[in-house]
Amino acid sequence: MRVMVTGGTGFLGAHTVKALLDAGHEVHMLVRSEGRIGPALEPLGISDFPSHTVGDVTDRTSVEQSLQGCDAVVHSASIYSFHAKQAAAIKSTNVTGTDNVLGIAHQMGLDPIVHVSSYVALLPPDGQILSPDSPVKTPPGVYFKSKADSDRIARAYQADGAPVVIVYPGVILGPHDPHWGEGPQVVKNVLMNPMNMFPPGGLQFVDVRDVAKIHTAVMEPRRGPRRFMATGIFSTPREIASNLSSVTGRNVRLLTLPAWSLWGTVMLADTVQKIFKIKLPITKEQFDAVRWNARCDDSKTISELGIQYRDSQETLSEMVRWMHQTGGLSSKLAGKAAS
Repeated sequence: MRVMVTGGTGFLGAHTVKALLDAGHEVHMLVRSEGRIGPALEPLGISDFPSHTVGDVTDRTSVEQSLQGCDAVVHSASIYSFHAKQAAAIKSTNVTGTDNVLGIAHQMGLDPIVHVSSYVALLPPDGQILSPDSPVKTPPGVYFKSKADSDRIARAYQADGAPVVIVYPGVILGPHDPHWGEGPQVVKNVLMNPMNMFPPGGLQFVDVRDVAKIHTAVMEPRRGPRRFMATGIFSTPREIASNLSSVTGRNVRLLTLPAWSLWGTVMLADTVQKIFKIKLPITKEQFDAVRWNARCDDSKTISELGIQYRDSQETLSEMVRWMHQTGGLSSKLAGKAAS
C-alpha cells in the first residue's frame, strides 16, 4: 500500500515510517520542513528517503496534495509538549490538523485512516481500567485537552462509518528522538537529580518501536472503524527509578510523597511557566497523570494484532545509551549504559 504519514519527522512518526517501509509499504510524507527528514530518518538506517510534500496539517491544501495517490494514512502529527508558550500551536495542530487529515482522507476514500490518539484523552480513569471503548473525558491542561478534543473528532468520523482506526499510546519512550522531546527530558531530569519526588501512582510506558509496529499491524483495508490501546507496561515512578538503577549501575533514588504535600510546589511551577513562558521539569498535567494512576487493558491489541511489548528495562537501556551517544547525557549519568 502507498501510505501517507503525517509527523514523519517526529519521534513516533519516524519510527512509524521505518516500520511501514520494513513491512513493504510505500511511504509518502507530509512535512513542515524538508531539512528535518534526514536527521529523523538517517539514525534509523533509512538512506533512501520517501517522497514528500512540504506543508502543514493545518492547511487543507497541503493535506489534499499529500494524500493524492495514497491508499491509506497514518496521522501521527501532534505537538507533544506541556510548555505554556506552545498552547496556541498545540490546539491548532492537534485539533484542527486532525479534523483536516481525517476528514479529507475520508472524502478521498482512503482505507484505513489511522489516527494516533493518546490514553490521556481517556483521563481521569474514574477508578476504571481503561479500554479502547472507554469514554473520552475532559482532562485539564492544554495538551491533555487537545488530545481529548481530537479523539472526539476521530470518534465522530467512526460514527459516520469512516474506516478510522484509533490507536491510544501510553507514555512513549525509546531511542532516536530527533527533537529530544518530553521523554528524554524527563529521563535526564531523573538521572540528574539526587532525590526525585513524585506522588503515589504510576504511568503506562510503551516503547516507540512497539507503537510503530501496531501502526503496521492495523494497515488492513475494509475492516471498518476500530480502536486499539498501545499503552505497554504500567510502572510506578519507583519502578522506573529501579529500572534506571539497573540500566546505569547507579543508585537512582526516588521519594514518594502524598500528593497534597507536593500540590503547592506543582501549582507554583505551573503558574510561573504560564506567566514567564519558561519550561520547568514539572507541570500540573504530568503531576495529574501520575497521581491518577491509570491502568489500561491492552488485551485486544495483543490478541488481535499479535503484539508483544518490549521489557521496560530493554527500552530504558537502549534509550539511555542513545542519549549518551548523541551527547545529551554525560558518561557519569549514563553509567554502565555508556559502555
